[in-house]
Amino acid sequence: GVTKTLRVKVMVKSGSSRTIILTVQKPYDVKLMDAQYNVSINPDNATAGTFGVITSTTATVASGSLTVTLSTASPSGNVALDATNVLLAKFDLKALGEAMKFSSLDVNVSSNGTTWTNMRNVRLVLDGSQIGTTQASLVDAADNTITVTFTLAAGVASSLAIRGDLSAPVTGGDP
Repeated sequence: GVTKTLRVKVMVKSGSSRTIILTVQKPYDVKLMDAQYNVSINPDNATAGTFGVITSTTATVASGSLTVTLSTASPSGNVALDATNVLLAKFDLKALGEAMKFSSLDVNVSSNGTTWTNMRNVRLVLDGSQIGTTQASLVDAADNTITVTFTLAAGVASSLAIRGDLSAPVTGGDP
């Protein structure tokens, strides 16, 4: 007898930490043909004419990952002062391996000696729709946690924009 290897490949779209096992339970689960005599052959389990359950080794699906890259549409130079709904940053997101659910995102503004008290009404926009609440202002050089509720589907590219209003510094105190 000639031994042939059966290889099964699967593409997993989601389901991290789950296991995959291929099992041939009955002889009719697999149809084998003899190439020389063109007749059906029953699979056996090392002893001619007998059949036992054949089970593969267990494969575990790896955890998903998130890819975040700065979008080419993200501004890289100066932005307009005294403007509303200014695009401050834009990121390309992609969940790989499984859908990913988010409940909060941190926005951190860092500057070169400038205090960002004139950055107002900061909001996150995912694929054209605002997510989370508008932040009246941000704390400079600190994580500003914004509560959101959204899920990125596995393998689907999304775009996350940070938008806000920029106003000239106010003398005599901030309104």
